Amino acid sequence: FTLLLIAKKKGLGAKEHYKGESDDVSEPFTLMGLAKIVLPDYEEPGPRMMSTVKSSTTDYKKCVDECGSYFPFSDQDALKTFDNRIKNDYVSVLNDMVSFCNRFLVIKDSTNKDKKLVRALIDLIIKDDSIPESQVFYANEDGTAVNKSNIKRVMSLKSGRPWPVNLRTLPFNTI
Repeated sequence: FTLLLIAKKKGLGAKEHYKGESDDVSEPFTLMGLAKIVLPDYEEPGPRMMSTVKSSTTDYKKCVDECGSYFPFSDQDALKTFDNRIKNDYVSVLNDMVSFCNRFLVIKDSTNKDKKLVRALIDLIIKDDSIPESQVFYANEDGTAVNKSNIKRVMSLKSGRPWPVNLRTLPFNTI
């Protein structure tokens, strides 16, 4: 989640909040947006619970709490449902993710925050020894999978120059 914040859109400033305006791109709303991708029927907590959700979001970001009761990220049934959706209804999940990106992330602008996020995620996958080489990632636009070993091979071909030079040329790009 912390890596995702690299590319998160800026919310309203203190002046706007003081005037009573609110935005829906804050960290809690971003995390709830991810929860809806994992579990489409996820219900956002009501306004009275938002201070607790904000606290849970902070704890989640600091790795203090796995998710508490507000987010489905450690719920095995929710994760199985998500896995099933990825394998059987990939286009729907991809569309949900595109909507999430459009709502919460800065994409396709001169800051290249989207590319920095992708680079950071790929780097994390490559360097994380707890992820086996055979681990499958459903990251191609058509729903086909690529494993960690393949990601590493493609990235090593890019070595010697800033990588990835053009993310769209990678065979496992989704952004």
